[in-house]
Amino acid sequence: MKYLVFDTETGGLNSENDALISIGAILLDDDLQVVNTVYTLLKNEENKNIGEIALEVNGLSESLFKNAISPKHFQILWNWYLIPQADIIIGHNIAFDIGFMEANGFHTITKTLDTMHLSWDVWRKEKAKLGLVYERIGKEVENAHNALYDCEMVVDVLKWMVTNEFLSLPLPSYPLIKDYHANKAFGYKEMKAKGLLDKKED
Repeated sequence: MKYLVFDTETGGLNSENDALISIGAILLDDDLQVVNTVYTLLKNEENKNIGEIALEVNGLSESLFKNAISPKHFQILWNWYLIPQADIIIGHNIAFDIGFMEANGFHTITKTLDTMHLSWDVWRKEKAKLGLVYERIGKEVENAHNALYDCEMVVDVLKWMVTNEFLSLPLPSYPLIKDYHANKAFGYKEMKAKGLLDKKED
């Protein structure tokens, strides 16, 4: 069993019009140990929108893109090496990241796990931004909104949940939740109880 934790940085919130700026990913084995780590900045070859606020939030500048690579080149690594190894893909508010990946030609898989919903299983109705969840498990946020660092935070959250018996290995997977009901703060357990979520996949 292998798990692919990933995160994106984007030029805005619209996957069709805004650019996919960068991708971070960590491939984990069945004991949540790191197998491989990947981070890349992507060239904006389609000249999609990159808002100044997005650059500021993500701590990026135009000068950094000198080392960016073509999305088509990174797709080869992602589509033919990383994704084929993954049994489950994991992220925080993963539906957002999957939307951008698929809009830009990156493959995904149907078995997902979202630490945002997991956090609502543990802390009902509490705000579930990744940085807040990270602090809640006793960690200090040092580099928020960097795609690879966000992946590292997700890995730490998963390990904390396993250690504290909110999760067990092998990790479960669930269907992708595109409408995550942020105002209602639904975790997986409550969604299942309310009939809002299909049964857990094997």
